[in-house]
Amino acid sequence: MAALRVVVLSGCGRTLLSTPKTIKTPKANMSFASLPRNKKVALTTLGVVTAGGAGLALMLHQSVKASDLELHPPQYPWSHAGPLSSLDHASIRRGYQVYKQVCSACHSMEYLAFRNLVGVSHTEY
Repeated sequence: MAALRVVVLSGCGRTLLSTPKTIKTPKANMSFASLPRNKKVALTTLGVVTAGGAGLALMLHQSVKASDLELHPPQYPWSHAGPLSSLDHASIRRGYQVYKQVCSACHSMEYLAFRNLVGVSHTEY
C-alpha cells in the first residue's frame, strides 16, 4: 500500500506529519479450517438443522387442505329421502330381475345378500 502523508496547517506554517509506511488492515483471526474437529461438526450440524427447520416452516406455512380438492357428489331430490317415505318395492324387484338376467354375467353382487332383500321387496320363498 502507498504511504500517506498528512499536511497540517498550523498557525506558524505548514508542517508535514509522517505516517507509517504501511497501513495495517484488521484481519479475522478465526477461520473454519483452524477450528477443532468437534466444533466443525457442531457448527455444521447447527447449519443443517437451521436450514431444515426453515424449510419445514416454509412447507407448513403453505399447506394444502385435502377438502379443497374433493369433488362432492350432486344432491338429488329422491322420492324416498323423507322420514316417512320408502322405496318403491315394484322397482326394487324389477331392478333385481334386470341384474339377474343381464348384469350378473359380468358383475357380482358381492356386498348384497339375498337375505337383505327378504322382507323389503322379496319373500322368503
